[in-house]
Amino acid sequence: MKKLYSLFLLLMGLLCLTSCGDDDYTYTAPETLNVTKADLYFTSSGGTGIIEIKSNNGLQATSSVDWCTVSVSGGVIAAKVAENTSIESRAGTITVSDGVLTSLVAVYQEGLACTIDTSTLKIVNDNGVNSSYITIDSSSSYAINIPSYATSWLSCIDEAGKVTFNLTANETEVPRAANVIITSGERKVTLTIAQYEFAGTWTADFLNSKGVSTTEQVEIADLGNNKFELKFKAPYANAPNPVFQCTYANGTYKIANGTAMGQYAVYYLFGIFSSEDGYFSWDTSYTYSSSFDVAEDCIISSVWR
Repeated sequence: MKKLYSLFLLLMGLLCLTSCGDDDYTYTAPETLNVTKADLYFTSSGGTGIIEIKSNNGLQATSSVDWCTVSVSGGVIAAKVAENTSIESRAGTITVSDGVLTSLVAVYQEGLACTIDTSTLKIVNDNGVNSSYITIDSSSSYAINIPSYATSWLSCIDEAGKVTFNLTANETEVPRAANVIITSGERKVTLTIAQYEFAGTWTADFLNSKGVSTTEQVEIADLGNNKFELKFKAPYANAPNPVFQCTYANGTYKIANGTAMGQYAVYYLFGIFSSEDGYFSWDTSYTYSSSFDVAEDCIISSVWR
């Protein structure tokens, strides 16, 4: 019994020592530098921000990322951030020390944001003097490149993101167009601006009913209200000329399937196109579309699909 009583007193003593030790312990956070100002949030265009430190010792600073460089002048650290040409945002840290204390300061930069509104751009212009514009909203600088072969008739003026394209009158009687390239960081947009009269004589390359490649002249007439008529050469003697009517909207021409093309003897003719799978349909909701492409040699071509 005496042994049990002694053991009980010993355990109580240990418990008291442990409890007293827990009550006397307080956590002390590591001491850091006194950062009075940190302006390190950047848009994609980059720039310079500062960190202000209150310290009696000389400061040293290092950056964890190569796109942010730092320099020290007294109690001020300047952080220079390069342009971010990626759409991804990025972050890093700047470590500041006075030889005794150290602080970590975060630096953050937004990704590139660039929108180009082309809804007001005239892709296809007639041969007269013309102008239309686009709107660019970019968080970084951008460049507009008009190819050298088009600078004699096509120019642009940028007024705070409203870019107006001006076209001189086309007196050459030859269709002309240019691929204008807009770049902002890693983003690249190509705009085609053309000037010609769709009505007139064009050269058509196509496969005839026997699958043989054929080239012939096609006469295109302007019917008004953005409607045109394409007249091909008659396939047989005394046969009528195949005539296709198409509509135009925003640089794209469309021919409806299953439309009437006239009469040949006792036959009524309709224009019906085959699909890529070789099937035919009378459905007039199907259309074949075409828009114009411009090659580097300024040759304009159009493929109907």
